[in-house]
Amino acid sequence: MSDDVTVIQVDRNFAADYQLARGRINQNDHERICQGIWDDTDDVKAVARFRLSLSTPSPDSGERMREALTPSGDTKAAYMGEFKFDVMFPSLDEDDDEPVPHPVTVPWDTIKEIMAAIAGRAALQESAR
Repeated sequence: MSDDVTVIQVDRNFAADYQLARGRINQNDHERICQGIWDDTDDVKAVARFRLSLSTPSPDSGERMREALTPSGDTKAAYMGEFKFDVMFPSLDEDDDEPVPHPVTVPWDTIKEIMAAIAGRAALQESAR
């Protein structure tokens, strides 16, 4: 794979936000990525290559998209545990009035519903052409 990929600001922002959300970098590193200081790193270049791959569909991209949106053992293994959100609960500490975040993992049944909704919308848009 060529290292001649051109990194743009959206690539930097996505790479920085993704790494920060995963706890892999701190806020200072996030800012450095967004400023372009880390443009030569594999992570930022991978985001740029991914963006470019989306804008240049390959002949089998439709089939790959269908596979990615079809519940199976492979998609379950790929998506389970990847999506989380915080639910705020009252603190158990009597002296603390601030709610405490508790991470919740999106269940597989919900992921399948989301996949079906995306696939259905894509089918509607394709039939409208």
